[in-house]
Amino acid sequence: MKSKKGLVSFIFILLFAAAIFVIGWVQLYVPVEHYGVLVSKTSGVDPVVIQQGEITWKWQRLLPTNTLIHVFEADSEKNIVTVSDTLPSADIYSSLIEGRPDFSYSFTFEIESAIKPEKLPALVKDAGAKTDEDLSEVLLKASNDAAEKAVKIILDEMKETPDNLVTFLNDETALLPEVKEATSYGNADIIGIKVISSKLPDIQLYNIAKTIYTTYLENVSDALVETTGSQLELASNDFLLIERFGKLGKVLTDYPILIDYLAVTRDDPDGALSLLDSLRKSE
Repeated sequence: MKSKKGLVSFIFILLFAAAIFVIGWVQLYVPVEHYGVLVSKTSGVDPVVIQQGEITWKWQRLLPTNTLIHVFEADSEKNIVTVSDTLPSADIYSSLIEGRPDFSYSFTFEIESAIKPEKLPALVKDAGAKTDEDLSEVLLKASNDAAEKAVKIILDEMKETPDNLVTFLNDETALLPEVKEATSYGNADIIGIKVISSKLPDIQLYNIAKTIYTTYLENVSDALVETTGSQLELASNDFLLIERFGKLGKVLTDYPILIDYLAVTRDDPDGALSLLDSLRKSE
């Protein structure tokens, strides 16, 4: 009788232990080809990503209503992004050329990106991500950033080595490394980038117009410097003349009799000026 009770107790303990193990075995709650992030009231966001192929047991699961597992498929996504603008000072340069050429550009890219699985806990903790739709917003932002970087790379290539431009526009394997190296995309990874369509400005004509405008500004600057120098010289002479007349007025105010003297000696200006100078120096 005791042996039966002991066997029942052993089986009960075994079943209890199995139940405890199953409850804490978090992989059971994450489908294949998906990833899970455990969030608990007691420990917050667990930094270890839950995925198939490994056994992970979490004691937090043993407390009722303590945990929640956010499940993500985290597949790569493709976004179509268009970037369009004009070259710097395009309106000014265009006005210098007959026909007012268009110096605008436009590029449409197909960009494939994916969330790095190890970054999922950070997205849940910092960005509040809970679903794949939340991850899509992160990927869209990364795709927009990648498109902006791609345009800068293409425009720089167009200015510096235009012969290589065709390669960048048609060979995604040439553009992708440059885009990935250009900047960090946070929790996302840029997997592929392809130029679907492009509209390029005439860079040679743009450079000609830019040179014309630069030369014009230099000429205007030189003319302003020359004119300013002449005006300063005239202003200086005018100031000295005004100052001299001011002193003469003071002398005549102090010695009003000189007015009569000057009137009498108007035929001898040199003598009159000598007298005025001597009076001024004697003050």
